[in-house]
Amino acid sequence: VLLCSLFAAHVLSERWQRALSQPIMEVARAVKTASQRKDFSVRAAHRTDAEPGGLIESFNLLLAQFQEHDRAGQRTQEALQKQIEERTRKLLELQRHNELILNSAGEGIYGLDMAGCVTFANPTAAKTLGWTVEKLVHESEHSVFRHSDPAGIPYEQAECPVCAHFRDGKPYAGTNEIFWRKDGTSFHAEYVRTPIVEEGRLLGAVVVFRDVTEQQRAAEKLVLLNKQLQETSRRAGMEEVATGVLHNVG
Repeated sequence: VLLCSLFAAHVLSERWQRALSQPIMEVARAVKTASQRKDFSVRAAHRTDAEPGGLIESFNLLLAQFQEHDRAGQRTQEALQKQIEERTRKLLELQRHNELILNSAGEGIYGLDMAGCVTFANPTAAKTLGWTVEKLVHESEHSVFRHSDPAGIPYEQAECPVCAHFRDGKPYAGTNEIFWRKDGTSFHAEYVRTPIVEEGRLLGAVVVFRDVTEQQRAAEKLVLLNKQLQETSRRAGMEEVATGVLHNVG
């Protein structure tokens, strides 16, 4: 009786051990596979009908929920990726549009940071100043083309009339300032400086300028002609008066 009891207990313990261990091992295998593959579509297989407490079914239901959350996350990520791609495309189009405008502008345009260095420049600005766009960017405005007064005497940046209005955050316009080219020659410039402000914080400025040397020469020539005309008129008047006096004397 004792031997039969021991044998029956051994048989029953093995059956219950398999019934308990096999679902747990199957769940462990499914967990390992899902974690390695990052795939929540893996399911634990039913290997025995004596599954304790619906362990595998509960685990498979949990995996199904994880899979649905993962799919929802993937759909959200794909939607965000599409939005990012669309916004990036629009930003690139806007950037390209702005570049076309800058490259086509007849006036020189350049930007400045708070240190007074050039952040961007269009081809007209670089050509007028005798530089290339690549060489002009990151250079100091004062040291490159605002370093001297009209007489060619160097002065400090604090004494420069153009740079003096840089940090006050107000627009400024000049009608006859001297800008210096790379080769040492200069030209008369008309310019407008507009501050760049974001949320009340001054970030820099944008400058639009053009060479008005020819207009300046024409204006000076016109002034000279007016003086000559006035002198000629004055002499003609004096001659007429003298002729009248001589006539009266005669």
